[in-house]
Amino acid sequence: MPETSAGIFLATRLDTRILRTLVAVQDYGTLSKAAEALGVTQSALSHQIREAERQCGAQLFRRVGRRLHLTPLGDQLQDSARRIVAEIARAEDNLENPRHGMGPVVRVSGGAYGCHEWMPRYLAQRRNEGVEQPIELLDNAIGQPMFKALTDGKVDVILTGGAPRDRRVEAIPVFADELMAVMAPNHALRSRSHVEAADFGGQTYLTYSTVSEMDFEGERLFRPSKVSPKRFLRVGTVEAIVAMVAEGLGLSILSAWAVRPAERRGRIKLKRVTRNGLDVTWNLCIRAAEPADSAARLLAEDMAQWWADHRPNPLRAPRK
Repeated sequence: MPETSAGIFLATRLDTRILRTLVAVQDYGTLSKAAEALGVTQSALSHQIREAERQCGAQLFRRVGRRLHLTPLGDQLQDSARRIVAEIARAEDNLENPRHGMGPVVRVSGGAYGCHEWMPRYLAQRRNEGVEQPIELLDNAIGQPMFKALTDGKVDVILTGGAPRDRRVEAIPVFADELMAVMAPNHALRSRSHVEAADFGGQTYLTYSTVSEMDFEGERLFRPSKVSPKRFLRVGTVEAIVAMVAEGLGLSILSAWAVRPAERRGRIKLKRVTRNGLDVTWNLCIRAAEPADSAARLLAEDMAQWWADHRPNPLRAPRK
């Protein structure tokens, strides 16, 4: 029998009931609420917890008043359990969908830029054409760099600016766009025809990631000019950045397609970055190993065509 690590051996001894128990107790905090969510009695849930600790040979929870808190080992195991339970639920959906004439679920993410502005329009149009494709919108919930989430199998299709540097990732070009400086309507720079790196010195810079990206402003503007904003403030999503910029809490640089709607509503001002501008290509990325007929590849190709049909204003409702 081949040797296996203790972690792999442990995982094979934990059934799905125990994994679901770990997740539920962590989410709900008390036995009564977790038991109600799982549809079991408190005594049955207590037994499942004891059985999980017996199989692990260690304490997974500690009681503080009426609440249960994870031990360090329990927290580590719960993190794995959550991913496994999610994958099992997805597999069950994929088994069930063909019975209803639907394909497998495809997980799509736009990261900090999100999919919520344009994906409903895409899905509604395809539904009106008689096409039903089960989709999960993950956006920034993937909790790690987008290309890594893709190669790790946590997401199936991502919309992202710039080209991947990983041969395991295939990029389907969608459209070219421009990175724009985003500021409040009354900002001192509002009358400029364009802004330079020096204009960001002394400013609070709002960003969805403090990790410099190859095709974006960090590598193309701040690093070459050796100028950096006074302070970087990380804000989770583009939508949140726009809200903070509109209140005069800082500046940002974002792709025009995502912020034009806010500019049209008068919430923000957009200015070109450098005299010649900073262009960026947006791609729908999938795993390079996806078969030609896989649901992820077919969806990405179809979405790319939809974007091509809806440029230059993919987020603007059609005129009646």
